Amino acid sequence: DGEPRSMLRINDEVRTLWPRYRVAVIEPADPRAAFPALVSGNEKHIPELYELHLQPAQRIAGHDADRLLLKARDDSRFDHVIWADHATGLLLRVDVQLAGRTLESSGFSDVNIGVKPDAAAVYNELHRADGFRIVRPAIEHTKLDAEGWAMQASLLPPGFLALDCVRRALDLPGDSAGQAKVLQAIWSDGITHVSLFIEPFQPQRHRSEGLTVIGATHTLTRRVNDMWLTAVGDVPPAALAQFMRALERKS
Repeated sequence: DGEPRSMLRINDEVRTLWPRYRVAVIEPADPRAAFPALVSGNEKHIPELYELHLQPAQRIAGHDADRLLLKARDDSRFDHVIWADHATGLLLRVDVQLAGRTLESSGFSDVNIGVKPDAAAVYNELHRADGFRIVRPAIEHTKLDAEGWAMQASLLPPGFLALDCVRRALDLPGDSAGQAKVLQAIWSDGITHVSLFIEPFQPQRHRSEGLTVIGATHTLTRRVNDMWLTAVGDVPPAALAQFMRALERKS
């Protein structure tokens, strides 16, 4: 559901077309796994963070699927129920759950497996951006300590390791310098991810602190001196608060 869009990945580049707005966004592939992928980063530690339970098989999107429960071993993450195609292992559906209640679900309603690639369809998709406004967000890879920040590892939720850190251009109203920068640092426990955004505080944009919840995605915002922090992830709010407390400005 949501706003219609079309996404096409070519090697390490992702093109996202928003037909309603006639905008095409071209940017590097996100290092975080997204459905139908599952794991990224800290894979070898997953058994330390989640218990694996085999559950009765089901039919999903017209295919026989094995059903597995990844039950969180602590309160820093949610449970995940996954359905994988029995014949190929392709992920068909993933539910994020808390105490057996589904917070968010991603899955195929219809999928064909083992069909030949249609090269013409790919080429046609490449040219669908004709007449669209092309946006290429400026993204630079960096490190938190190089930007004057540090994380107190002892305060982070267990099992989350740094995955990436980038600096992005950010258009700010009234910014006479043109474009300010926002830092995005990403952590993963191998299954789920947390992003922490750091940017200059702007009263006309950052009006209220607090928590926003959409499905399993929680967003926590907070002002710290002259900076605005935003923590986002499919994790409980307390885990996001830990990331904020662990961040410190280097002198």
